Amino acid sequence: MGGEKVRTIITSPPYYNAREYAHWNDINEYLNDMRVVVENIIKTADNICVVWNIGEQQPEHFDLSSMTSVEFNKIKGLLFRDKIAWIKPGGTFDVPRNGHIIKGYYYPAFSWEPILVFVKGKQPIIDKCFRKELSQDCTDTWSINTVKSQNESKGFHCAAFPIALATKCLKCYSEKDKIILDPFLGSGTTLIAAEQLNRRCYGLEISPQYCQVILERYRNLTDTEPIHETTKQPLSAILPKQ
Repeated sequence: MGGEKVRTIITSPPYYNAREYAHWNDINEYLNDMRVVVENIIKTADNICVVWNIGEQQPEHFDLSSMTSVEFNKIKGLLFRDKIAWIKPGGTFDVPRNGHIIKGYYYPAFSWEPILVFVKGKQPIIDKCFRKELSQDCTDTWSINTVKSQNESKGFHCAAFPIALATKCLKCYSEKDKIILDPFLGSGTTLIAAEQLNRRCYGLEISPQYCQVILERYRNLTDTEPIHETTKQPLSAILPKQ
């Protein structure tokens, strides 16, 4: 990043053993991996905000958001700031837990996910252009449709999160001309939202398939071809195809 400092992390990390990319042997291994990611990033900056959308749909019975907060509190200088409930209209029955009610015990369908907010040093100042808008809807419950219901993710990612969610996170927790980082970029949602709000975003993604999706989305939005900084070649020509 040319020596520049990350100001805001916005990400939706991998679910714990609930998707095909899961590989953790136990919950402690997963939590440690997530902590190490954040710990390594915040070492590079004095002031940083971490916005962490965590999916709790996992096969084992863990209060994952609470356990994540406990784990992140081990990071020196990082303090818990807020928990926001992302209400997911239209996504309630993606996992049909309501079927268990018919069998006789209460196990409700998923209709929300937590967004955890942590701060090291000074928290970001909301840009003036967003303050009036945000003041009219400043609760800790955000009602935003899922990607599936918006038809945004066809062929992109099995657990992509919506542009509208990334956009709101950026408006609340990022500043103009400061660096945004998504360490689990997936299909590139944070990058696309940042581009639309004139933010600079860096991202990491290990899947060549999803990297190609990111490039496609970026081309469609900007009508420009992403270029490799060192070789000056088109990134689509350099990345592996699978």
